[in-house]
Amino acid sequence: MTNEHSEPRLELTFIQLGDRQGHRISLVHHGECIPVLESVEGTAADPWPPSPPLQQIHEQTLAAGPVVWGLGAAGNGHWSASFSWQKTDESLSSRLCVELALRSSDSINNAGSTYHLLAPQTTLEIVSPTECLLTRKLSGHVPTRISITIDPAQAEFNWNREQREISLRPFAVWTAKSPTVTWNYSIQICPISIK
Repeated sequence: MTNEHSEPRLELTFIQLGDRQGHRISLVHHGECIPVLESVEGTAADPWPPSPPLQQIHEQTLAAGPVVWGLGAAGNGHWSASFSWQKTDESLSSRLCVELALRSSDSINNAGSTYHLLAPQTTLEIVSPTECLLTRKLSGHVPTRISITIDPAQAEFNWNREQREISLRPFAVWTAKSPTVTWNYSIQICPISIK
């Protein structure tokens, strides 16, 4: 699932990892495909895996474009997800929007999404409570910057520099009256100003 631009673009690929479907986000430009981020899935033994354990995915084309829906379960939790492309203004490529929900009959510990930074030449910087930036130079091209954006009222970033993992952790607290925790984020290529 990719966006439709001639400039560097993002590509979303689902990959079978044990009993679940992980996903990888790559930069694509002039035939070069560089995997940048891959979801950290954990194992079937983890009651609260580091990323939603999607076991079923289904792609559907809507009027606004393609959407991938995902469902999964682990421990007492049931996850749902959607991945979709949204058009932005002319200066930016399409934005990958990810929406997630976790419902549980028990208290939730460590919900969220975690990505491993794959390309060693890619750098990551948390620039604000709402955004982190990944920067990677493509062959014969100025550096390309990828922005991951969250709602600071909804979630926070945690960067494990040693393991090269970025986690997005929701703030919502599980209660019996409110057994569903939701979080969302977007990923897009953003321009770099050359001085």
